[in-house]
This record gives sequence, structure tokens and C-alpha cells, in this order.
Amino acid sequence: MKKMHCKLIATAVTGALLLSGCNSIQQASSAMGSTGTGVLAGVAVGAGAGVLCDKLTNGKNSMECIAAGLAAGALAGYLAASLDEAAEKSVPVMDCASVKKRMAYPANATQPKAVMRLDAANSLLLVKPGEKPKITFKMDLATPTINGAPQAIPVKISIDNQLSKANTKSCGGDYNLPVSLDSSTEQGPHYSQVKLLNAQDNTEIAGGTLNVCYTVASDGVNRCQ
Repeated sequence: MKKMHCKLIATAVTGALLLSGCNSIQQASSAMGSTGTGVLAGVAVGAGAGVLCDKLTNGKNSMECIAAGLAAGALAGYLAASLDEAAEKSVPVMDCASVKKRMAYPANATQPKAVMRLDAANSLLLVKPGEKPKITFKMDLATPTINGAPQAIPVKISIDNQLSKANTKSCGGDYNLPVSLDSSTEQGPHYSQVKLLNAQDNTEIAGGTLNVCYTVASDGVNRCQ
């Protein structure tokens, strides 16, 4: 890694990580003269959003992706707090048997399976600066049967590497997971990746990954493609 590359991180964290070849978040943080968790969290979120944006746009909008990554990094603390509350309060609407049937979940399955989807009717994906974008995810969770009953498992929800605390969830469907996002920066599009993790070992639960995009713009133009 070239020393001059990491100096760029002080003013463009995501751009440096995405385009300059710094090979670790720890090195990036050290180059800024800090090893604080706030720096590490911001770098992780910004880099994740920038890379995802770059992949989704096939590398055609590098500068826009840098801006998206920088904006995402600034949301880290706010997002983590809203995740905790949303995940803790969510309860299943659909019964376990119906969810397993809808998923074609095998009776002898030994691993949990999930489906994450966006509730478009209750999500604000285009807002003006100062308004709070609210994204509601729907989650279905199928778990193995142990001693004749579906197993309840501890799960974590991750958005751009920001984790909710562990919450034990039962097999069931149509969990509502609303997340309010900050909109102080009029830079978009904002790309986020949602993952459902098994809190026992922090592994991704099959099917529990979803990519979303929202726009903050005073001109009312949706920049998500």
C-alpha cells in the first residue's frame, strides 16, 4: 500500500478505500492517526456502501459512489441505534407452518432460512433534506424442528456492517423491521445492504440478504437506478 494513498482517507475515506488500494480498515484508521471505534465504524460503513454502489453501477459512477460511501459513513451511529429498537420490538404476523410451506422448507432441515424483502407501501425511499427516510423490511424466518417444536434462535440484523443487538426470534413470517435513516446530507443515491445473522456464530442466514437504495434530494429526483 502506498503511503500517499492512505493520506487521502482523511478527506475521502470511502474514495481512498474504494479506488486507491488500501488493503485493510485497520491500516486506514492508523493512517489517520487514530484507532478509535468511531473511525473504524465510519470506514467500514463508507467502504461497504461505496463498493456496493460501484458493483451495482458496474463502475460507471465512481464519483457518485464515493459520495454515497461518505454519506453512509456519517450515518453509522444513528443507524445502529434505530436497528436495536426495531429488531427488539418486531413480532411475527404469520404462523410458522405457513412460512415453512411458502418457503418449501424441508422437514428435516438443520439450518435456519430467511426471506428479507422491502415493504414498499411503508417505506419512504425518496425524501427531501431534513425528512427522515423510513425503510420497513419484512422478514420471514424458518427454523429447524427440535423435540417436535420449531427452534427459536438469536438473530442480529446488519445494515452496512452496523449490527443490532441479539434478539431471540421464533419461526414465523411478516416480521416488521422499520429503520429510520438520517437525511442531513443531500447526496444520493444511498446504497445499503441488509443481512440477517445467526447471533450464535455471526454467520449469515441463508436467504437473509437484501440490497436497498434511497435518495435524499431537494429537487425530488430519484437517483436510484
